[in-house]
Order: sequence, then structure tokens, then C-alpha cells
Amino acid sequence: MARKFAAPHEHGRNESGRQGEGAAGRNAVAIAARTMEATPKMSIGLHSGSIFMKILVAGSLAMLALLAACGKAEPRSTAYFEAHLDEARELVAGCRDGSVRGDECANADLAVQQADAKERFRKFRGKE
Repeated sequence: MARKFAAPHEHGRNESGRQGEGAAGRNAVAIAARTMEATPKMSIGLHSGSIFMKILVAGSLAMLALLAACGKAEPRSTAYFEAHLDEARELVAGCRDGSVRGDECANADLAVQQADAKERFRKFRGKE
């Protein structure tokens, strides 16, 4: 029966004395095994170039953006402050002394100015 692979003491030589494919294949497997042993292993592929990591980072950023957008309340409009003039006057006072800041200051100030202008015009026309 002919041997399929060379014996270890033959150093990869087949019956004809030449290096056989079997030995070369075994050497390649041995080199690959040593390389894999030296390479650190990660259980779920969390290295920087993995698809899983890219999806994880993209999903995290998307969730962070959504949460940040939910935290910002829309400033109340000028129409709101026209309907709630007392609240608008309090807010404008706070804006002037620096205790309140933001887009609502401009909206409340505009509502108060418009209400005061309407009141002055009514007095000018003599309809008090």
C-alpha cells in the first residue's frame, strides 16, 4: 500500500525524494495555526473594523440624537404670550434682569409690545 503522506522524519519528501504537496499543505496548516494562536480573539467581533461595531456605533449615535432632540422644548409663540399677557410681562422682566434667557424672551417681548401698542391706540382714539 502506497503511503499518502511522507513520514515526519522524511521532512516533507515523498517516495520520489521530492517535496510533496502533503507536506507543504501540513506546513501551511501549521503556520496558519501558529498565526491564529498569536492573534487575539474576540468573541463577538468588536474590533474597530467589524460590521457589528459600525452598526453599534451608528445606532448609538442615532439614539443619542433622538434623545437630545426630545429634551429641547419648542419655545412658546408670540400668539401664546398674547393670550397670556401677565405671564409674558413676568417673563420679560426676568429677561431684562438676566434671570431668564432663550427664544421665549423675544416672543414674550413682542407680545407685550403689541399689547401695549394696541392699548395706546385705543386710548388715542378715545375708547377707553
